[in-house]
This record gives sequence, structure tokens and C-alpha cells, in this order.
Amino acid sequence: SPVFSKSRGRGIGATGRMNRFSGLSSSAKLFFTIASAVGLGLVMGMMVLNIFSNLNVDQAPSSSTAHPQAGEPSLGQAGAPPMNSGEQLTLIPSGTVQGNQVHLPARTYYVVQAGAFSEKQVADESLQMHMQKGWAGILLGDEAPYRLYAGVASSKEEAMLLGQYYREEELDIYVKEHVTEAVSGVEVTVNGETLSKLPSFLAKGEELVKQMGSLSARGIMNPSTELAQKDWQQLQELHRSFLEEGKALFLNWPEQGKKEGEELLRQLTEAMNALDAYYKQKHPTYLWNVQQALLRYVEAYDQFMASFSRAH
Repeated sequence: SPVFSKSRGRGIGATGRMNRFSGLSSSAKLFFTIASAVGLGLVMGMMVLNIFSNLNVDQAPSSSTAHPQAGEPSLGQAGAPPMNSGEQLTLIPSGTVQGNQVHLPARTYYVVQAGAFSEKQVADESLQMHMQKGWAGILLGDEAPYRLYAGVASSKEEAMLLGQYYREEELDIYVKEHVTEAVSGVEVTVNGETLSKLPSFLAKGEELVKQMGSLSARGIMNPSTELAQKDWQQLQELHRSFLEEGKALFLNWPEQGKKEGEELLRQLTEAMNALDAYYKQKHPTYLWNVQQALLRYVEAYDQFMASFSRAH
């Protein structure tokens, strides 16, 4: 794995040089970060609750209707037309369904790891220090070593962009693979026609993680990064289709895995809303919120896949 420091991540390193907000005092930076995160979190929470209160509707709303300011164009262009069907991405389904038996391949993400700890208390303290800086972070592992993940992407190159950011902050990190185990021949008691949507749903989720991981990583390193209106519409349409299929899947999903499946919908919706907020107000806090939601998605995906083995 590419190493970004002379010593591999064993927690938060020495205090880095002044970051990109060096013009503000420490208390002002902390206040602004907390205020932005709280405000955005309240808005996102209302949106996600609305999504899950309507799981029985025939069609999921477009992600463009779930933005913080209803009716406001995402990139400043009024009345943007919906994406033509010819512009839709062609995705290869992630796995197969034969009757009621599910076959899903292993999946690999590339994560930026900022620590591995033998004691839970030390891990929690390190995560708290990390989050106070306004970065993304989660702890994975039910027992030692407790791993602090500070960013995620679908490719090593994108993960290394985030690694470069942390290196400039003098944090000890390295990029590693995070692999989720495959599922083979597990039977699920869901209507066959509904269950057949699962491979397509997971493929769309993977593509959303890929695109939003890339956009957030590049935006963090280069705040002038822009997204074309057509590409934004395509991303919105992909998210809308992901929600539509996910609602149909998890409306009648067995109790085992239902919560984890709904969490996949919730986290990618939070990531989309944070990305939309960023393009309206270019503040890096929103990009870190995208990364935070993507890390939570990876965590939920692990748990969702594990639910198949727990059920048998």
C-alpha cells in the first residue's frame, strides 16, 4: 500500500501546519465547522425522513426535489430538462439472482487509514480529535485492531488524492484495500421479480460511490473543480433510479438485512444532498460530509452483506 509518511498510521500524528483556513482563529474555525455541520445535518435529516416515510409510493422522487431549497436549480440553470434515456449509464449488474438464490461478488474499496489501535478508548479519542478538524472518519472493527478510516474511493488514484491532503496536514496515513466478502447461493424470501432488482441496485450504488468519491476527493484538493450541468443531471438520475429500486427491494425485505439495506439508501442520499449543497456554496465542509456519508455507506454495505450469512 502506498505510504504517505515515514511511519504508518498509528493514530493522529503531530499537529500539522496551518490548514486552508489559517486566516481564522481556532475558535472561529471550530464554530464555523460545527455550525455548518449542524445546519446541514438538520436539513438532511428532514429529507431522509421524508424518503423513508414514503416507501410505499409507486415512484421515488427525483433527488433534485430533495435538495435544501425546493425548486432551486442545482447549478444555477433554471428549468434544466430531465436527462434523455440515451444518456443513461449502462451498468453491469453486480451479481446474479437465480430463483430466490443470490450470488454477489466481492467488492473492493480503497480507503485512507489514519490509525489502527489496540485500545478502544484511544481509538475513540483519536477519532474525536480527527472529527474536530472537520474531516471525515469512522472506526471499524468490533475488536482490536480498531481501524480509523478517513476517506474512501473506488480507485486507488482517487484515494491517494485524499492521502495527499492528509500528508500536507502532516498526518500519518496509508491507502489500503477494504474488501467485502462475496455471497454465493444464499436464498432470500423475497418476491422473485422484486429480488431480481438487487444486482442492478448494487451496481448503481457502486457507481454513485465511484462518482461522488471522485468529485469529493478532487474538490477537496482543488476547490475550483466544477461539474457540468449534464453530468450533474446524470448523477441525479442515477440516484433517483437507485432510490426507486431500493425502495421496492426493502419494502418487503426480511427483517434480517432490512435495516442495513435502508441504511444504504440513507447514506447515499445524504452524500447527494451534501454534494448539491457544495455546488451552491463552495465550502469544503460539504465535501467532507460527502466523504463521511460514503464511509457510512461502506460500513452499511459490509453489514448488509454479512446479513446473508447471519440468516443461514
